[in-house]
Amino acid sequence: MTTADAMPRSEGAGTASGVTNTAIYVGTAAGVAVIGAIFATLLDGGRGLDAAAAGSLWYPVGAFALGFACSFALPAHARPPHDRRAAV
Repeated sequence: MTTADAMPRSEGAGTASGVTNTAIYVGTAAGVAVIGAIFATLLDGGRGLDAAAAGSLWYPVGAFALGFACSFALPAHARPPHDRRAAV
C-alpha cells in the first residue's frame, strides 16, 4: 500500500499520515537495531571500541547509497488522481 492509494484527499489524509509515520518509526527502529547488532558483533570479535564503531557505521553509508540508487527507479511524474466514486 502506498499513500497514493489512500482515499480522496480529506477522507484519506489520516490514513496516509499514519502509514507514513509508521514506516518512519519502523525503519528507524530497524536501522538502530541492525547498527547495534553489527557493533556488538564487531566488539565481541575482539575489535576495539573505535574499530567497532567505525566498522558498524559503514552500514548506514551503504543503506543511504542503496536508497539513492533505487530512487532513480521511481517514476518521474506522479500519476493523475482517479475518482473512486466513478468506478463504483
